[in-house]
This record gives sequence, C-alpha cells and structure tokens, in this order.
Amino acid sequence: MAMPKQKFTLRFVTFLLVNLWCKQMVIMAMEIIPVGVVLDLNSTVGEIAESCISMAVSDFYAVNDDFKTRLALFTRDSSRDVVAATSSVLDLMKNEQVHAIIGPQTSSQAKFVIELGGKAEVPIVSFSATSPTLSATRSKYFVRTAQDDSSQVKAIASIVQAYGWREIVPIYEDTEYGNGLVPFLLEAFQEIDTRVPYGSRIPLDFNDNQIMRELNKLKAMQKSIFLVHMSAFPRVQAVLACQGCRNDERRICMDRDRWIIRPLRSCRL
Repeated sequence: MAMPKQKFTLRFVTFLLVNLWCKQMVIMAMEIIPVGVVLDLNSTVGEIAESCISMAVSDFYAVNDDFKTRLALFTRDSSRDVVAATSSVLDLMKNEQVHAIIGPQTSSQAKFVIELGGKAEVPIVSFSATSPTLSATRSKYFVRTAQDDSSQVKAIASIVQAYGWREIVPIYEDTEYGNGLVPFLLEAFQEIDTRVPYGSRIPLDFNDNQIMRELNKLKAMQKSIFLVHMSAFPRVQAVLACQGCRNDERRICMDRDRWIIRPLRSCRL
C-alpha cells in the first residue's frame, strides 16, 4: 500500500513543480512596461487616485491574465509642489525608464512636466489638470482625459445673465489653474454685457488676515456678486465663505451678496 501512495505523492509533487515552472516561464516571457504615477499623496484626490489606479490595474489583469504585457506602477509624491513634481518626473524617466506618466495632479505642475515629456518623448496622461491654457500646449505627448475649465464658462455666464447681474468680481488663486480661466470669463461676461470692475487674485500661501483684508476691500468697493475660482482646498473656501459671510462680529458680507463657488459648488450666502 505504501508504494501506490508514494507514486501518487510523487506525481502530485511533479505536477506542482511543472505547473510552477510553466507559470514562471510565462512571467519571464511577459513584457514589463514601467509606468510612472505622480500625485499629491497627502491630498484627498491624490489618495483616492492612487487607490483607483492600483485597483484598475489589478482588476484588468484579473480578467485578462493571458496578456503578454504587464504594467508596473512606480508612484512618486509631488507634495503639492511644482519643483517636487518636476523632480519626480525626471527621476522616473531617468532611473525607472518609464514609458508613460500618469499625472501630475495640478495644472501648475503639468505645465512644466509637459515640456519634459515632449523632450523625452514620454506621454504625460493627465486626469485632473484642467487649466484652459494647457489645451494650447502643442505637444503630441500630452493627453488630458478631463474637460478643461473653459467648458463651464458658458454655464456660469448663463447663471449671471438669468439673474440679471450687471457686475461680478472674480476671486481666484494666483496659479496656472486660477489665472488660466480669467480670459475666458472676461470674454463670456463681455458677451452678456456684465462688467468685471475688479479681480481679486489670492496667493496660495495666504493667511486668514490676508483674506479678511481682501474682503474688506471688496466691501469698501460695494461689490456684491462674487465668483470664487480656486482648487479644492476646503480651508480656502471655508475662510472665504464662513469667515467672510457668517461671522457676525466682522460681518463683511450683507444678505444681498451672491457667491458662485467653483469647482465644488454654487451657493447663496
């Protein structure tokens, strides 16, 4: 009885070894394609994007396990900084020799990275850089999967026209993302005869006192219709909306004021 058991065990072990060998040969025959991912990993969007990209790759190969190519992701943190994003891209191109790069996350970062991608002939695939100025970039190595911000201009102008507002003051961040939309807004408001008497440009390294001084300036100008165009930093919008309009002690805004806040929401405060 021992002999049949030994034969069965030997056959089973041989089967496992052959199976493992075959799988190893398949892996060795696969072409590994390195792909860079540059995200602001400490941001909500960056965290979600990293998880989604990783899950998408895993899900794809779970269904298509016969593919002879495999994407290998190399992720770098751009830390919400243009220099860090550029450095990360250079590192991926030089040390990992990536075939493409997903990201970076912001328009300001993308502006510089696009040039690097064009020179190195490495495609830059952006899902979140939405500044209209990037559309004018003549680089066949830049692919944007998101609509640029100018696609919303007509809708904003229609809201302003529907309410009959004759003046509006844009409040925007002093970045590629913020500055890129302004010319399109001015043109759209000009078409509906709505004046833009003043533009409030906010630096990213602002503090609460700077915001309050700017709101006081707007109060002194007696302007009451505002369009806030800033990236999705909740603290910026909270300071503008809550401190500016809900603080009873300082009471910068009156009940007649109207605020359009994008990209997150529109509201009346």
